[in-house]
Order: sequence, then C-alpha cells, then structure tokens
Amino acid sequence: MKNSSNLLPFLAILVISTLVCTALAGAGIEVLTVSPRLIADDETGFLDQRTTGLSNVGLGDKCYLTVRPDNPDDQLTSIAWFFAGRPASSAAAFQFVDQAQTWFIPDRIGEYIVQVTAQSTLTGETMTFQRRILGAVFTGVGGRNNEAPQFPQCQLCHGAIVDRWETTRHAHVLENHLNGQRSDQYDPTCFECHTVGFNAQSVAANNGFSHTARILQADLNQLAGQVNEAFRRNQDANPGNDVLYYETLAPQLRAKANVQCENCHGPGSEHFGNPANIGKAWDARVCAQCHDAMGFDGYPYPFDSSSHKKLTASLQNNPGLFNSSCAKCHTAEGFYRLAVLNNPNILPDDNLEPHGVSCVACHDPHNLVHPMQLRLMGDIPLDSGHVYTEGGTGSLCAVCHQSRVSGSLESVIQTQNNAPHFGPQADVMMGINAWDFGTGFVNKTSVHKYVVQDTCVACHMARIPENGWSLERGILLGGHSFRVTNIGDAAGHAISNYQNSCLPCHLTMTSIDRRMSTSQDYDGNGKIEGIQTEVKGLLRIIAAQLQQRYPDIQVREDQELIIPSAVFNQASFLERAAIYNYRLVVRDGSFGIHNARFIVEILQKTYGALTQRSFNSDYPMAYAVGTSSVQGWSEY
Repeated sequence: MKNSSNLLPFLAILVISTLVCTALAGAGIEVLTVSPRLIADDETGFLDQRTTGLSNVGLGDKCYLTVRPDNPDDQLTSIAWFFAGRPASSAAAFQFVDQAQTWFIPDRIGEYIVQVTAQSTLTGETMTFQRRILGAVFTGVGGRNNEAPQFPQCQLCHGAIVDRWETTRHAHVLENHLNGQRSDQYDPTCFECHTVGFNAQSVAANNGFSHTARILQADLNQLAGQVNEAFRRNQDANPGNDVLYYETLAPQLRAKANVQCENCHGPGSEHFGNPANIGKAWDARVCAQCHDAMGFDGYPYPFDSSSHKKLTASLQNNPGLFNSSCAKCHTAEGFYRLAVLNNPNILPDDNLEPHGVSCVACHDPHNLVHPMQLRLMGDIPLDSGHVYTEGGTGSLCAVCHQSRVSGSLESVIQTQNNAPHFGPQADVMMGINAWDFGTGFVNKTSVHKYVVQDTCVACHMARIPENGWSLERGILLGGHSFRVTNIGDAAGHAISNYQNSCLPCHLTMTSIDRRMSTSQDYDGNGKIEGIQTEVKGLLRIIAAQLQQRYPDIQVREDQELIIPSAVFNQASFLERAAIYNYRLVVRDGSFGIHNARFIVEILQKTYGALTQRSFNSDYPMAYAVGTSSVQGWSEY
C-alpha cells in the first residue's frame, strides 16, 4: 500500500462522482463502487479491487467506505472507524481507522455494523454514523444444467424473472465465449465480469467461480486459452474444426458461469426473501463495475459524462417531486414506473432516494424483448396526441424528449409562460407543435426522420472519437455520453464528433455547423453560412424584436429567453406565440440540425407575424422558406 497521505485529493474527486456514490442527500457513510477504470486511474494504490457498491458483500471482497458531512464545505477531523457489531469469530479490520476513506474485508457471514465518529470543523460538533454491511456468499441462480434449484437459489422464488433473463446475452456470455462465438483476445481477467463471485485476490470461501475453480483445481489460464482456440477454430472455413468447450466445463463451474442475478444484486445466501439482505441499485454504479472498463478499442465507457445520470437540482432539493410527473423523465425509478409500466398508482418507497436517468432506466437487466435490452420501442404516444413512429432504437428517446404540450396548443401558448418543456426534439423531428399563425407549414417532418434508421441513436451514440478526447482532454463524446458536440475543452477549443455522427451520410462535411451545397442566406445578413449560424442569426433577429417591445426580456448566453411574469401578462397572443416558437427552437438544441427546413420556416414566419411584414421585405437578401417558391433545398 502506498502512502495513505496521498489518498485525499484523489478520493475527494471520487466521492463527488455520482457514478461512484449514491445520491448525495444528507450526511453519512457511503459504500463506494470501484470500476476497472477507477482502479487504472488511481495512482495511490488505494483502489485495487472491483466492487459493486452494494451493502451485501461477498466474503473476501473489499468493502470501500467513505464518510461525508451534510455540508460539502465542511471538513471532518478526529475521524475514528470501528465496528459496533460483527459476526462471532470475525477478525475483520479497517485498513485506515482515522481517515475519511477506508475499507475492510468481511470474513464471516453475518452483519457488520460499521460506525464512524468525526468532528465538524464548521460547528465543532462530534457526529456519529452507522451503516449495516452484510457478509454473504454466492448461491448461483440455480436450475441450470438440468438440475432443480437448491434453497436459497434465485430461481426458487423468481422463476419468471429468471426465464426472461435467460433470453439476454448476460445469461450466456461465458458460454458464448467458450463456444467460439465472441473473441480470441481472452485472458483470465475477463472472468471477473463473465462469472459470479470471481475474486482472484482472495482465498475466501465465497462459493463463487474462482473459489469453485480452486476446489476443482481448474486451470483458468487453460480455460481462457480454450476461448481463444474455440473462436479460431469455429470461425475458420472447416465446420469439422468446430468445438463447444462450454459443455466440457465442470457442472459446478457452469453453475457460477455467465452474468447472473448476484453479479448485480450481490451475494444472496442471506436473502431469504428479506429485501434488506439483497442489493438493488437504480444508479449506474452496479453496471459500472464492468461497463466502465477500457473497451476493446481502447476508450472508456462514456456514460459518466452524460447529463442523463445527474439528478436535477429540483429533485435533489425536493425529493417529494418523485411522486410527480417530473419523475417520469428525471429519475430512473420514475421512468420505469410511469413510462414503462404506465402505472402511477405504484408508489415509490418512502426511504428511496431518487436517481438520475441511469442504465436501468433505458435498459431492462432481465429481458431481451427489444434490441440492446431496451425497455421500449415502436410507436411512442406523445403528450400532444401525436405518435412518434418508425424511430427504431431511438424511439425510446421520444418518451421524454418531447414538448410536453397537451391539449390545445393555443391554450398552452396563451397561459404558460415557460412552454414548451425543455428537450422537444421529437416535436421538431416530426414538424409539430409550432404555431403557424394560420398559414400552415410547407416543410414538416425532418429528412433525418425518414432516412436515419435508428434516428436519435444513430447520431448521438456514434462511436467515440479516435483521437482520445475522453482521456487527454477530459471530454467524452459519442456512445453513452449522447454528445455530438461540446462547447469546448479546457483551452476553449470547440470540439465535435461529426466525423462519426454525420460523415457516414454527409460526405463533404467539415463541421457540425454544416453549409449545405444548396445552402442559401436564411437570416438575410448577406452571407451564406452554416445552418446553425443561420438559425442563430434568425433567433437574434426575433429576440431583438421582442426586446425592443419589452426591454425587461433577457437573453442568456445560450440564447434562452428570460420572460418576467409581468411582461408575459402584457404580451399579446402573437407575441406569446413568438416567444413559444423561439423557445421551441432553442430548447431543441440542434439549431437546425434536427429539421432545418422546419426550423427556418418557423422563425421566418414568426418574424413576419411579429412585424406584420414578410421577412423578405425587411431582409431582401434572405431566401424565404415556406413560400410557394421553395426550391433547391436539399439535406445532402
């Protein structure tokens, strides 16, 4: 172990990360998730074992703990860790008894009542916190290898869920590798994520795969070699060379092979139907123990850069909103309850802290009804009564990325100062829920909606850039970051993943702010510019018109309008419709990329309604969209 005095700067960052910690609500003891990437990034040596972050911990596995104050500006001193209770004959001990971060290893089955005392530098108060940790061993899912499940294996009580889990790739990941279907780059470290209870560092009797392999004296190097051999033989041109090594694996090892229930829920020997004795996590931490690793292409899994996983401030400060419709799109639990089950009568646990939109919000850990274990696909009904169709895997995004306009659009514009809701991308893609001032829109559904098979996913989850922004520049794009662009790195350079997101179709692009081959001057400034620049120019023109009428209107740096209530109350319907249309474009966030024709037409017509003059009359150099002479417009 390296000098523990070096731990604090690294672990201060570690504790802040919501990928690693549970929701930050109130002081106390937190159990930390440790992923392979965090181990690789830790120069102190403190983190050296992958852990789930659950409170039920396998014998021989490290349980990483941290204590934090309620006030993030507080500093804790006089820290002392000890056990207020532990199983008889246990010799478990804390590695650091006087620091904010520590770990211990459960060595006996049963309860460990962890206690820490610490003094606040802000108040001088001495605080005491406790946390229950349960030491347990792995049972396996049971019922595999044509054997009946043995108590307390999972299938005895959860048979229906196990049947659905059997359809997933998780349930067959080692099997598929040993049968030559996956990779010839396998080594013994891969077993850590492909088996139950694997711990190469421990000799503890945890009943997991590595413990069983020791009992059977199985050679894991040889087993990894079989994976590589199977792939080479099964992928060659001679079917006579094919091998299925999984069937030759000892039944005891097959019982703990693949990704099973206990990989995500922790060891279940003490569960016995008591929910307090099994783990269940809604945030990304359990998934991160494997899906935060360095991938085969050398880049890390980028979910921790996504704003999806961050719980909004309103929910952090008011957990009571978890019972409101806000939870549907801002918490993982709420999305499952209100969007997937469509059952508002299922009330959340009063003691449950809501989590941001994490892996298990969008992906069903137990089922493969849809590709990639997505929870929803197909036709998505929008609040406005429209239906988002033919979205492919991106259709799930439309559940939340919509304007939330319900009922009469005219009534919403007339009465709601802050409409539409943020993130109305589905509306913009479909060309709906903008006010047309009685003229109708010539251009509606986006070309992207027609020609991009998986809509949102194809562009926003394009592969991670090859130049390694995720490591050297601290910014993650592509994949589960869902980002195509970022405003800039630490040096202020704007960066974009358009090469992977857009170039497969738009072969001549040189920037996300694309100037099409048939582009025109849409904002009338005498220059033909990229579509985003043109749209932002139109937005500035409309904002100036509104500010000329109401000087109290503010325009933020991100071009969002701040409309005081007094101004909204004075505004005419046409002015309120202009504000609504302006916000629809800004809150879509693409500034023309999602549906350029529709967005330009909205803004030019909005200007005309505000001024009672055509856009061309004031900006004669502009190309008018949405007139009878729309020509030459092409997305390619």
